[in-house]
Amino acid sequence: MKKLQLLFIFLFFFSTYVFAQDYNMQNGTITTCSGNFYDTGGASANYLNNENITMTFCPETAGMGISLNFSVLDVESGWDFISFYDGNSTAAPLIATMTGNTVIPVIAASLTNTTGCITVKFTSDSSIARVGWAAAISCIVPQPNNDLLMQNGNITTCGATLYDAGGPYGLYANNENKTLTLCPETAGMGIFLDFSMMNISSGDNLYIYDGNSVSAPLLATLSGTGVLPEIGTSTANTTGCMTLRFTSNSSTVSAGWAADITCYEPTVQNNFFMQNGSATTCEGTFYDDGGAWGNYANSANLTY
Repeated sequence: MKKLQLLFIFLFFFSTYVFAQDYNMQNGTITTCSGNFYDTGGASANYLNNENITMTFCPETAGMGISLNFSVLDVESGWDFISFYDGNSTAAPLIATMTGNTVIPVIAASLTNTTGCITVKFTSDSSIARVGWAAAISCIVPQPNNDLLMQNGNITTCGATLYDAGGPYGLYANNENKTLTLCPETAGMGIFLDFSMMNISSGDNLYIYDGNSVSAPLLATLSGTGVLPEIGTSTANTTGCMTLRFTSNSSTVSAGWAADITCYEPTVQNNFFMQNGSATTCEGTFYDDGGAWGNYANSANLTY
């Protein structure tokens, strides 16, 4: 009898594994805590050109969150994109946008996501289609997520990591034009960025301003690779906020950046960057419009 019970248990788990539900990319919502997630071509074929599909996975159990563990990810780099949102629609916070085949991540719902759902959006262009992806679906206990992605808007924080719009796994996109203002949680403090990674293609630029808008003084213009600056707001900035604007052109995209956000007590910074305008001073350091860390821009015509 015991052997028969063991055999039954073995066959149950074996059949569950073998016949796990497959879900191909499609418009709609799926409620599950197991299965395999594929592009529209399934496990054996490529996805199609000109796709624009949004699919949401939600957990079967309240309080749990969806986790997607990728074993394959191969979409046309720079032209086809898969994006993940931390909720039950594309209005939820963006977790990552990925293209190419360089990273195989785990995408999971965060602790602040009360739905536990993950929404996936995939777009392909009119030319090359590749093998797509394969991911195992499971449900987990959600964990905190302090990652922020470059976006339009205002965020108040003193502890997070800021990435480009591609997130920690992907590339940013062509033709981006995003402006994000970061403000401290405590009055009298200022925002401080400590870059741990930067890879921005030539012709794409990250502009950083010492205030709550792009009309504030320019702190830096960042592009290229290798330079990992530390940038903080100044004592003259009564808001303590820092505004970032990122623009990309229509050609090559790259991995972007990662910067830890903290709050600090601002220090005096007599740095002046080439721009249209004027300043009254008897001391300081005068830089081109790229600032202390970046190159000056093409086609500049500035009078200071």
